[in-house]
Amino acid sequence: MNVTFELNDAEFTAEQRRLPPKAQALARKALRARCHNFLFTAQAPVVGSLSLLFYLCLPTAFTIVKTSSFRLWDFDLARTLFVFLQVGIVGCLGFSIYLSVRVLVRAWKLRPF
Repeated sequence: MNVTFELNDAEFTAEQRRLPPKAQALARKALRARCHNFLFTAQAPVVGSLSLLFYLCLPTAFTIVKTSSFRLWDFDLARTLFVFLQVGIVGCLGFSIYLSVRVLVRAWKLRPF
């Protein structure tokens, strides 16, 4: 799965500035269908998999943070990298949710009534 392509497509889908006028019902319906298709086929699997990965790694990361102490020079590399990995997962998950919400708001503006 190419996450970069999906994020670029999400930006394109969310950032198209001009919405078709209400008189162009077919164009609005097609764009709304494209937004929904993108949400369910591209963003939902990314958000779901990142959420699952975050949930599975959270107990271990919490235990590491709880039992470790801050040492500037003498630290455990594996534990430190695991915590940074968890922070990276949270960042990617947050950005993916942000893009999903933007596409959802765009689809909401295209509703037929």
